[in-house]
Amino acid sequence: MAVLVVMLAGSVTTAVPLFVASLGNAAPSAAVVYSHIGFSSAFFVALGVKLVLLGARAGPSRARRLWSSLVAHVGSALSGYTLLTGGLLISSSAWADQHLAASFWLLAVIGVHSRQYGRRAVELLGGALARSGRARGPERPGSQPPAVREATPVGAEAPLLDGTREPFQPPGEGVPRAASKTDVAPAVGARALGAGARRRLVVVGTGLAGLAVVEEALRRRSAESWRITMLGEEPGRTYNRILLSKLLAESCDRHQLEPRPASWFAANEIDVRPGLPGASIDLQRGAVVDCRGGRHRYEALVLATGSRPIVPPIPGVEAGHVFSFRTRTDVERIAAAAAAPASAVVVGGGLLGLEAAAGLLAREMQVTVIEASDRLMPQQLDAGAAAMLERALARTGVGALVGRSVRSVEARSVQLDDGQQVAADLVVIAAGIRPEVSLAREAGIETRRGIVVDDEMATSAPGVWAVGECAEHRGSVYGLWAPLLDQARVAGASLSGSPGAFAGAVVSTTLKVVGVSVFAGGSQAAGPGQREVAWSDDERGTYAKLVLNGDRPVGALAIGDEALGREFARMLSTGEASAELLAAITPSKTASLPLEQPPSVAHSDPGAPSDPVRSENMSRETELVCLCRQVTRGEIVRAIRVGGLSTRGDVARATGASAGCGSCGPQVEALIALAS
Repeated sequence: MAVLVVMLAGSVTTAVPLFVASLGNAAPSAAVVYSHIGFSSAFFVALGVKLVLLGARAGPSRARRLWSSLVAHVGSALSGYTLLTGGLLISSSAWADQHLAASFWLLAVIGVHSRQYGRRAVELLGGALARSGRARGPERPGSQPPAVREATPVGAEAPLLDGTREPFQPPGEGVPRAASKTDVAPAVGARALGAGARRRLVVVGTGLAGLAVVEEALRRRSAESWRITMLGEEPGRTYNRILLSKLLAESCDRHQLEPRPASWFAANEIDVRPGLPGASIDLQRGAVVDCRGGRHRYEALVLATGSRPIVPPIPGVEAGHVFSFRTRTDVERIAAAAAAPASAVVVGGGLLGLEAAAGLLAREMQVTVIEASDRLMPQQLDAGAAAMLERALARTGVGALVGRSVRSVEARSVQLDDGQQVAADLVVIAAGIRPEVSLAREAGIETRRGIVVDDEMATSAPGVWAVGECAEHRGSVYGLWAPLLDQARVAGASLSGSPGAFAGAVVSTTLKVVGVSVFAGGSQAAGPGQREVAWSDDERGTYAKLVLNGDRPVGALAIGDEALGREFARMLSTGEASAELLAAITPSKTASLPLEQPPSVAHSDPGAPSDPVRSENMSRETELVCLCRQVTRGEIVRAIRVGGLSTRGDVARATGASAGCGSCGPQVEALIALAS
């Protein structure tokens, strides 16, 4: 940028004598002419090269946005130069020509980029009017924007702004009161003056990823800068899908799944439209058409449409006792069907299937997991880890049949591919997910397996971003919370005009399945030039494996040892293995290391019984507790003490810790106990 400014300044300066000479019909010197040509040519060549390089890296739509940004910066530099020459003109008329030339170039730049400058001026004027309106006094009672209440479907059982409740009704059995056949008006009530100047952000999808984009956009720019609409397919506000197994197990209620209360959406004037999904996108006019014909115009559009469950074409799968395990409504239906103790079969032994099995087991059901692969969690675990997990689950009462598939679903059983019958009063399908890309594909946005995005999470359409399970970045589609949160942060920064890039992620999973802790991250097996060390203890039910590239950890597995799993997560996050662990598994010692005796690793359980250990843990302020949101131990302890926080939910709302995958929940609860 500095080179561009220097070249532009030289071009403007040398243009002055040429302009003066033309007025006096005099011939300018050859040196001035050549200097002007050189500066001007260098400026436009440098500008073009920068655009080409950035465009090649980020794609055509990004290049168009970069052009706008570069012209805006050039205009800013010229504004300063014009003011400088204007000030000098006051003291000496000799600067008249320079000021005239600078003004001419500035007007040219403003003319080229008048839309952006005009829009920004309107935003600033509208924000000033809104702030002055609020400064005159409080709003009248009832003028609070009815975003959440108006967005709730008729009869939805959700807390409203006035604290009342209405009965629940599924989507499709009532018309959202805010829906319209015409352009949808913003629900901003008495703040209409300020709202007229805001950029319109529409988020299609009310899941955690879409909400995280909104949070980042609000954090980076004042609330007056955005008028936000969220269109959702499901009833109710945003909830944490990761905790659905806890809802099924009755260890939390449906409202505890919601990361933000109704008051937060109202305070930020976010117009939430549950039960009103997007039906089509008009890219030419910048509008999303919802399922009832309402048009929602936008300057920025975020697609967070998530994914759909894969239902295999099994005969009998349409029966009334067969359910998917994907949404809060699915869980409520499964819970109703599981009211009486009975037998259940879960089709799919991946992450989702094991979470469903854990929830059903908590309801005192006899559970069998059927997995077509040769092991449980085939995407995350190697054979040794999967075998240890299978044995641990068997001790809790969850049976697993691997390398088997379901041939058909009967009234009270399922038939396997070898003819075996497995009792099943209830069947849950958790056989995988597929990115939901139909809305983007029908609009002409580039899709492959998911919606194709660049490093800024921008799609092939200008002004449109995609995040979450529907987005495909560098050929990968992510389904875990930590990388999706990173995507949301980058998208929120990008649509706010700030630089940001998502470069991919080392995928890791931390969970508890029926009390059995599981950690899996990075590579399952060693590649060329790498080595792996594994150890297990059948009696304790633990298995661990570390994949190293030199001394750098690139993959890790831990079954049955939560503290070691957290240490592995830290190592993969920082790219550094602990010196103690490396000393224990050096090649000279590996041969003598008993398989049943794992290397000594400093456990980071803040609830350890020893007081010195507690004191030491409390003092490690920079240690990451929440890997999803990068929240440290010190930040959590300070929030607890300053805010008088007493529950895990309080900490989640104050710091974000445990609000994602929830794996750090026990550590957060232990810190609450220690800090109180």
